Amino acid sequence: MAVLRLGGWRMVAACLATLIIAPIPLSAAVFDPPMTKNLLRRALLDRCVYSEAEREAVDKKQLISSCQCAATRVAKDIPDSAMEGLDAGSRLPQAWIEALRSEVSACVKP
Repeated sequence: MAVLRLGGWRMVAACLATLIIAPIPLSAAVFDPPMTKNLLRRALLDRCVYSEAEREAVDKKQLISSCQCAATRVAKDIPDSAMEGLDAGSRLPQAWIEALRSEVSACVKP
């Protein structure tokens, strides 16, 4: 086992450097940006694609276009006041997910 021998001012400098540098990446990773319409649309799109791709009788060619349509419609209908207090890492409310499911069937093009 190697022992690092620092004496006097070197020990103080090493401790200060650790205290100054260590919190920087940690604080950047902890906070998610606040929810915006664009982030909401993207979160809805992700949710739609993952949930619809699991179904067996789904047309994979129309999956993306119908999910884009549904996510855009649902995000447009949600008022900004409903997004207050949410950030990019927040779970989507169940009512929004249900609205997304109903819009997917309305967006499917024959």
